[in-house]
Amino acid sequence: MVQKRRILKIERDTSRIEGQILDYLFKHPSRKAASELAMEAITNYWCVEALGDEVPKEYLYGLYYLAAQLLRARLYLIEQKIGVTSAIELVAQKEPTKFSTKDDEWEDEGPFKIESDEIDYINKLMAGN
Repeated sequence: MVQKRRILKIERDTSRIEGQILDYLFKHPSRKAASELAMEAITNYWCVEALGDEVPKEYLYGLYYLAAQLLRARLYLIEQKIGVTSAIELVAQKEPTKFSTKDDEWEDEGPFKIESDEIDYINKLMAGN
């Protein structure tokens, strides 16, 4: 079997939010390589969907469990950082926030509206489409 290697190169201007995040990864206190930190995030976010049709269901449950635990831990750390007890509490506050991934601007247009094809995709999955 021939093994393929994939290379993902990500560049962003450090004056923008995404660039600042990449800059943080390069300076991360864990001293892990930025590429490893990015791969951890990508793997946890996409593993079940990416491998769903390729691995036995028992293995998929294990991936789901591990990814869910790691993502919940990350959510907890985010909640602690911004001082809320849950993401649901923050949404219920209906603070005017909008992040546009297209132009990296915060606008005053309701709670958590992210302009992204990914959000549309997630909404379709949640609706059962």
